[in-house]
Amino acid sequence: MLSTSTKLQEEIGMIKFMSQLFSAYEEIAVMKMQRIRTGVFHNRKFLDELYSIFNESKILYFKRVSSLNGANQPTIDESSLTRFSTLNKNGKSIIVLISPDQKFSGNIGFEVFDDFYKHTKESTDSEVLVIGIVGKQLVDGRGLTGYKYFELKSLKDKINYDSLRDYLLSYQKIDVHYGKFVNLLTQVKTVTDITGNTVNENAINLTSTDDYIFEPSIEAVMNFFEVQIMGVLLKQALAESELARLGSRINAMESASRNAKDTVKKLGIQKVMLDKSYANNKQIERMSGMSLWGEFI
Repeated sequence: MLSTSTKLQEEIGMIKFMSQLFSAYEEIAVMKMQRIRTGVFHNRKFLDELYSIFNESKILYFKRVSSLNGANQPTIDESSLTRFSTLNKNGKSIIVLISPDQKFSGNIGFEVFDDFYKHTKESTDSEVLVIGIVGKQLVDGRGLTGYKYFELKSLKDKINYDSLRDYLLSYQKIDVHYGKFVNLLTQVKTVTDITGNTVNENAINLTSTDDYIFEPSIEAVMNFFEVQIMGVLLKQALAESELARLGSRINAMESASRNAKDTVKKLGIQKVMLDKSYANNKQIERMSGMSLWGEFI
């Protein structure tokens, strides 16, 4: 019985150590999250407005080119916008997964992956790109082959980021799957087309370029937008994914720490009961010995 009590004490010590480790991971995640959260939130509204302007400019340019080609009332939908660009595109679509580069990142990574994997099965003609070692492990585990892999250690990894942006720039349609931070308790899976092909209903009703003044020309503005907007939206998606990962990790570490403390409490009660049982048995043995000695006196 004493041996069992000793083993319980060792287990309690190990779980306490794990609880401290979970708390340390949580504190590190909180510090990192505080550093990037303000920037991500401020950029969201700015990028929403920028994306809207880009989308309206693209629709106006599409109307102008269509008009020059004899189409006075061209059909404007996502399919037509996807085919339309001032850049030399390869005519292909690509599905991108942004995943963590570290384990213990909570559930959001798995939720994003499930959505991404379903998308790849529904769009078999699209190429696939995976960012992050966790995503690579999940993709390999599902037997998905023929994908492109990029390793991006941090948001400051400029060399790999530039290579990633340049690689994606030639694709006609780029759907990016990533996690998005709502609050500390909620992170949601998200997919965004970062090529500006989403149809803005307000822009469809624009009938001329009088709503904007394009300098030096609408063609030059569109070309600049197409090169820059994708890179900006990609960088924001990476930042959103990192923020969501940190939020999810904090939740996971908090839950693990709480479970560890509950386990320590239960094991502590079990050890006290064992120790009391051992002490009682020793007391009974002593009393029995005293009774035996009394018979001989």
